Amino acid sequence: MQILLVSANFRPSVGGVERFTEILAEGLAERGHLVTVVACRTGGAPLEEERHGVRILRIPASELPRARLGVPYPLPAPRACLRTLAPLVRKADVVHVQDVLYVTSLAALVLARRNGVRSVLTQHVAFVPQRRRGLDAAQRVALATLGRAARLADVVASYNPTVAEWARVRWRLRDVRLLPV
Repeated sequence: MQILLVSANFRPSVGGVERFTEILAEGLAERGHLVTVVACRTGGAPLEEERHGVRILRIPASELPRARLGVPYPLPAPRACLRTLAPLVRKADVVHVQDVLYVTSLAALVLARRNGVRSVLTQHVAFVPQRRRGLDAAQRVALATLGRAARLADVVASYNPTVAEWARVRWRLRDVRLLPV
């Protein structure tokens, strides 16, 4: 099976979503699946590499939100994002997106829907309070707008029951599956 994992942040960026994606990708590759991870390029990482049987493609991106605001929200170059994702989505048997609020997530979910490719969204977090009221307001707007893209996924899941219930209520989803950690 060809599996496309999409995560805005990935190695060398360090965090929970990055580690979850890495463990999932390597586990799927060990089981014989063809796994590609698409993420934003951060920290001077190579644009393309292979690690532990997983192909990793990185989209050129701005790290301005992290540098200026301390928010790990990479902004992918729009054309590069679509040029990278479009052919990979068409070839994939399933697209698995990590967290709905990223540009890469929205692009992958829209492309999967347009191409009739099954998609899974793992929602990792609910609202995350920031140090500034303006950032909280921006996040609320994003959750109310971009967050609705969760409805494009064929399956929405979380490994945290509180986040699963939050996503179900927030985006009026019929079913958010709870995954064991």
